Amino acid sequence: MDPASRLRAEAPGVSFDYLTVQTAGRGQFQVPFLRGHRPPGVPAQQIMVLSPGLGMNAASLSHLASTYRDAGMDVYFVERRPTSARERLSPLQQVFHDFRAALSSVSAQCPTCEIGIGGYSLGGLTVIESASRPGFQANFPQVNRVVVLNSAHDMDRLPFHSTLERGLSWVQPLARRTGVSSIAVPGAATRATLLRGVIRRPEFGSSEARRILARDGFSDIDLPLLQEMMHHIGRREGFPGVSPENITLPVQIVAAGSDQFVSPERVREFRSRLTHSPQVEMTMIPELDHGDLLALHPETRVMPSIGISNSLSISQLLRPRSKGECMIRALEDLTRETQ
Repeated sequence: MDPASRLRAEAPGVSFDYLTVQTAGRGQFQVPFLRGHRPPGVPAQQIMVLSPGLGMNAASLSHLASTYRDAGMDVYFVERRPTSARERLSPLQQVFHDFRAALSSVSAQCPTCEIGIGGYSLGGLTVIESASRPGFQANFPQVNRVVVLNSAHDMDRLPFHSTLERGLSWVQPLARRTGVSSIAVPGAATRATLLRGVIRRPEFGSSEARRILARDGFSDIDLPLLQEMMHHIGRREGFPGVSPENITLPVQIVAAGSDQFVSPERVREFRSRLTHSPQVEMTMIPELDHGDLLALHPETRVMPSIGISNSLSISQLLRPRSKGECMIRALEDLTRETQ
């Protein structure tokens, strides 16, 4: 199924427009976007450019994007290109490259607009990579904030881990065939090593592997991208080009307090490394797991675990304030979490 058809199937009744992005490699791809809720004839003054999570498309974020649309902002979604459409880049570098290419095209569409960039999970890693590139602010002066949802500079594990763990009846025979040690009842550390060894083998692309992944909703997973991410997760050198210390923009972090894939400890480490950001605000929502944030209605009341008694809605957390402000200020007058 092509990306546009999949988007129509997963977001029925939502009318997306499309921006064509040309790349330096002479390729092109389509970026779906939703227009903000404004009176007819009134142009956008603010834009949000969002990057979805691994295996996700614009439909996964369109619910939360309503917060930005209600503020009159146009919202663009930079989806992953199909494997066949990649240029001469690794899968992960293609994701990073495409986000910057889309951001450049969006900026050209409205040279006077203020632009926020945000992402969920892998999408959050993508915007962190962009914002930490040398010269980013000089190249994209319209960008004035970074929003990171359930993400950080690194991850603890990927959602497909549990899927493969439940499918060890397939993993272990494959491990034996590919030369990776197999054990009867693997412990957590050994299981992670086993999966890392298996997933990096070409045999991982087998129909049985895809069937197991599809059973848990990973039918459209990008296996080469998974393999590359597995190579970097938890390594001392981290993901290439991802340096939070280089970010000089205000950063807003919204994280799940029970996230298995990007742990609260990982998020706090990310925050501590934002040493050159002029303003950092972090909201840790207790009891939510990795995917729960996407399932919440924008008006769902949440209780930020930062020592305050006030409950705020998702829309209050994400909603941008008046033109000229760099980021939301919903929590600023209440308290600020210390590092």
